[in-house]
Amino acid sequence: KKDLHIRNIDNQRDADDAELQMALDAFVVTGALKLYRQSTGAYAAAQRHHTLFYSDSTFVADMNNARDRILGMWSKGGYASIQGLNRLKALYEKDIWLKSTDKDSRAHFPKSFEELTQFISQTIQRIDQPFDGHGPVLVVNGEKESAQIDFQTMDVWKIVIGGMKLSRGYTIEGLTVTYFRRKSTNEAALMQMGRWFGYRAGYRDLVRLWISRNELARPLPVDIYDFFESV
Repeated sequence: KKDLHIRNIDNQRDADDAELQMALDAFVVTGALKLYRQSTGAYAAAQRHHTLFYSDSTFVADMNNARDRILGMWSKGGYASIQGLNRLKALYEKDIWLKSTDKDSRAHFPKSFEELTQFISQTIQRIDQPFDGHGPVLVVNGEKESAQIDFQTMDVWKIVIGGMKLSRGYTIEGLTVTYFRRKSTNEAALMQMGRWFGYRAGYRDLVRLWISRNELARPLPVDIYDFFESV
């Protein structure tokens, strides 16, 4: 299943726009497919959340910088433009649909990408919807301005940035796309974070993990995927 779910981050921090853009695009396409699958009954409408988790550091300043960077990329994503939709279509046809074990099921995928565009615009609206003074990106940490997410009382379609708080038993509901380049050799933390990869009824084939394979560290760069694999 590695070929289905895992995508490598090969470029260094702040030089990885291409990979991060692809993860954001996958977040949009998979959200649209969840809405499509709700319309066909392949995905339960009761599963209300759709999230992307981003983590590259436990430092508050780094999280705030990541938020600003992602907000900038999101606003320039051009998701209503021909260019943006062509980019989504390429990702859909070459990855999301092509790699899925359900690609021949009309309940899971429409006949053409064009049938998905109405669900793409709905997805963008949901992600852009204001949330407690925040936009599409929520920073979750121990700071007082941290976003307070209650998955029980509200539908959450957001990009979530976090560090230590999210490795201590905090569950991100509806997690579909993860962008991860935080170094941690702590086995307990890795085991906690392994809960991201659990049961995903109706959208298991859509789950993607972008993970750093060459993260700068001392004395040598590390392959974070290898850490998880060894645990």
